Amino acid sequence: MDESKTCFKCGEVKPLSEFNKNKTKKNGISTHCKVCHAVYAKKHSMSRPFYRTMTHARHRAAQYGLEFDLTEAYLEAIWTGYCPVFGIKFNLPGATSKMPQTPTLDRVIPHKGYTQGNVVWISDFANRIKMEATSEEIQAVATWLQQTEEEIKRHEDTS
Repeated sequence: MDESKTCFKCGEVKPLSEFNKNKTKKNGISTHCKVCHAVYAKKHSMSRPFYRTMTHARHRAAQYGLEFDLTEAYLEAIWTGYCPVFGIKFNLPGATSKMPQTPTLDRVIPHKGYTQGNVVWISDFANRIKMEATSEEIQAVATWLQQTEEEIKRHEDTS
């Protein structure tokens, strides 16, 4: 059996390990090498930044048994480009990095699922702070943290 293949996109002959598996192909191997596929996937993702977020949300909804009724157009319509929590300017959705300016789709009331009116774009940082907590739980943590910081400051001032 031949252990190499020519990539349909770049024309380079590469080992089979450089190609993804693809059940729809006669030989079970993709026609494009992994490098060319990654370039295509990134370009496609950036050409429709809200689509990727929508499909990931649909997958999570199915995985956790949550409602889902979002559309690509809806996600674009609620996009402001800024985090409503911290006011920082977002990069477009689709970037994979976890930076403060990375937008994430948040379920305001988690158990209501990914439904129109229950999702907002907030920064990854704000979303990680919020996670599954209620506003009361977040307020309790904020109150405790503020009191603790004040105690430490008073202690430092008297030392």
